[in-house]
Amino acid sequence: MSTKINVRSPYFLQFTEPTQTLGVFTCDTALLQNFSVDSTGIINNPNIRNGAILDQSAYTFSPNTGTSVIPRSVTYTIAIPVNYTNSNDSTIDCVQTFDQPVRPPAQDPAQNPLCPTYTGVTVPDISGVAPSSVQTFNASQFFVAGTDGIGSIDVDRISGSGSVIASTSGTHPNIICTIQSSTSCVTAEFFLIARGNSTTCKGGSDSFTFTTSGCDDFDCDDANITAGTGRIEQDGTVHKSTWGLGGLGLNKLLYGATDITTSLNVGANNTGSVIPIVLTYRFNIPLGYTNSGTFDCDVTYSQPATTTLPEFTCGDAQITGTYISDSGNIAAPSLTLGTLVSWSPQSFLQVSTDTPRTITLTITPPPANFSNSGGANITCPVDITQPAKQADCGTITVFLSQGYSSVQDICYEQQAGRYWQTSNQVSTNASSAAAARYEYGSRMCYGTTPVFGLNRWYVITTTQTTGDALYNFYAIQIDENGIVQDSVIWNCGSVTGGSGGNI
Repeated sequence: MSTKINVRSPYFLQFTEPTQTLGVFTCDTALLQNFSVDSTGIINNPNIRNGAILDQSAYTFSPNTGTSVIPRSVTYTIAIPVNYTNSNDSTIDCVQTFDQPVRPPAQDPAQNPLCPTYTGVTVPDISGVAPSSVQTFNASQFFVAGTDGIGSIDVDRISGSGSVIASTSGTHPNIICTIQSSTSCVTAEFFLIARGNSTTCKGGSDSFTFTTSGCDDFDCDDANITAGTGRIEQDGTVHKSTWGLGGLGLNKLLYGATDITTSLNVGANNTGSVIPIVLTYRFNIPLGYTNSGTFDCDVTYSQPATTTLPEFTCGDAQITGTYISDSGNIAAPSLTLGTLVSWSPQSFLQVSTDTPRTITLTITPPPANFSNSGGANITCPVDITQPAKQADCGTITVFLSQGYSSVQDICYEQQAGRYWQTSNQVSTNASSAAAARYEYGSRMCYGTTPVFGLNRWYVITTTQTTGDALYNFYAIQIDENGIVQDSVIWNCGSVTGGSGGNI
């Protein structure tokens, strides 16, 4: 079998790309990063590179007022993107752990008079709000200032619909929280955090909910379990379906009366034939519905009697490091799985202009764990550009930032400072400075020397600029020969890891 792997060039934007098989999606593929729990119990949810977080097992923990760290774990249910060989599994559970630190005396209002203190007065829930109706209240009333005063009060989301927008404005003692949603029958949960003017002290309130009107009884239609997702393997391993109810939606997963939320296993099918298995998804009913508590939704799966192995494809091989020198020599690529037998051709003639090439790899599948293990070799074409012997660096001037391993890393770098800089002046053979932001196959050079880009991502501007990562910026991916392989418009905004797309 042959699957096209595109290292895109040459020259201009393509609006469609070939469908690629990306191998097995695992927790390593999801690449959850920067998970943490602070001393007060606030969870910093991880950045996710691939997939989407569907649900999580906890949103807050108690403050650590003891004398030693407390191990904390949160299980994240992740929806598997399409084109992975296990996409029909639908979801995967990934556990993140962190040692919650002891709250230092300097951050403890009881020991540090500088710190603001939560009054203990319950922040009231707001329910039955008509869609688009703006609700406000004075957040300052729930905190007592320490000797350092109160510099800010933030409203932080715990869970619920992203259509509910909350913010604060003003100065203490009149810091106003504004909250609204244009969508009917949605709920979100928040809490308030007060911070001193110049200290790291902070005080957190209890949680409160906001719910718009328009609800009736909660049922399985509201849970929105996606038909045809999820499956059960012969050995009993359960891959949960996806559902539309976010934010601590799943109370537990039941097989009969047995809670299999953690084990995710119903036992092997050794009957010799396919058997139906009914799983019960027990959901927490969100606030705002006319019923309350939990609601059960049954889903029937067919458990096979034999183990079904995935087919080994080019995506599973995870080919990296394919490279053509300016002399036409081809470096041996690296594989994560499978054995590289050969590639064709073995080399190319030198060229005077950057030239698109296709290299065909012959790969032997791994000896086990795939349906075609022990079978015929597969062929995998890889598209790549051979650089000219004499690099065409052009005369157009643009400016680049430092390089980042991924475009999302630009956002991770900005978590504290928020700003990027394009301080590196380069020349390019793009048709114009503006076109250099999206013209695949163009080359970036320092003078007459191609940028050794290492397939990293660079913010690109037409003038030397310092920019705010919360707003749209252009970024390009540059290979070892200075050739642009990809381009996006991106911003770090309020979305984990940023958001954007190819241009």
